[in-house]
Amino acid sequence: MLRQLTPGQLKQLQHEARAASYLKYVAWTTLVYHTGDEVKPIAKKLPFLFRPVFLRHLYAWIYMLNNYKKYDYIICRHIAFDPFSYFFSRYIPNRIPVHHGIETQGLLSSRPGILGRLAAVLEKYSVRVSLRHAVGIMGVTDEICTYHLENNAPNKKMPIIIYPNGICLESIQTIDDERNDIAHNIVFICGKFSKWHGLDLLLSDMLNDSEVLTHPGTLHLIGELLPDTQILMASINDQKKMFKVKYHGRLPYEAYSRILATCDVGLSSFALHRQGITKATTLKVREMLAAGLPVYSGHPDSAIPESFPYYRIGKPCMRKIMAFSSQMRNIPRQEVRRASEKYIDKIAILEKTIQEVVKINDL
Repeated sequence: MLRQLTPGQLKQLQHEARAASYLKYVAWTTLVYHTGDEVKPIAKKLPFLFRPVFLRHLYAWIYMLNNYKKYDYIICRHIAFDPFSYFFSRYIPNRIPVHHGIETQGLLSSRPGILGRLAAVLEKYSVRVSLRHAVGIMGVTDEICTYHLENNAPNKKMPIIIYPNGICLESIQTIDDERNDIAHNIVFICGKFSKWHGLDLLLSDMLNDSEVLTHPGTLHLIGELLPDTQILMASINDQKKMFKVKYHGRLPYEAYSRILATCDVGLSSFALHRQGITKATTLKVREMLAAGLPVYSGHPDSAIPESFPYYRIGKPCMRKIMAFSSQMRNIPRQEVRRASEKYIDKIAILEKTIQEVVKINDL
């Protein structure tokens, strides 16, 4: 249940639905209600009367109450600061909430001021009620699952299920190879850059270590920028050095895949600490690896070993990113994809998740 389904969320749900269609032994339904347009068969538009914020939450519970008996389990993305969980959660005995973060920290970060603090206080108590009546905890990383088990679940023996993001590999093609032997081309892509992406940290590093700007290259930014990062970007380009920051805005895949073809490395987030977490399993990392593009990230990915050569963890430091770029420049795109498949394949991830869910009955 969401206000507005983002393109990234829609892609993740489409990958999930496609992966489930290959698993003939399970009847898995993927469904979202939101205020945006209908996207068959996954996304439905909320009835008009239920589109205001808390009434959206109410509609989610009404839907679950009406449908939970049709399924062995109903897996619901956790609804933050939800007053209706106090009443309805006890009446859905086969519910597993899915957590995509530590919601209290996320609310404080994304909603500064009194409203954020009030939402965080409500979330602090409503999440505990939600977990008191759930049969398990699901999260996209082990860190998130462990946090909620230790801090919010009254039953410390409650089963936890890690459900990382993944992609259907057949939907992502390996990008062309148009890399430059001399210039570094690095890409940072988001639908909308947020504080937790940490782009400001990387741009500030470039300003503080301006020698890196004497090397030929381009940092490509694809997505919507925050105003403060636009100022930092302009400060870098005003120096008129060999290394530039190029802002492309939002682009369709066909357009930005041509940019990716020129790149040595793609970037992931550098400031997850602003959300109160240290790990993630983001969709964009999986898309880049499947396309044959190595990734430099500021955080571990709980589904990818830290020793994996095509996912480098480091600080938001352009000097280190350039060194990684040089190392990756001659690695074939197909090699990056082939080595990544076992960590990012949605079919395998979903199958493992279902096996863990089924074990709940045996506990």
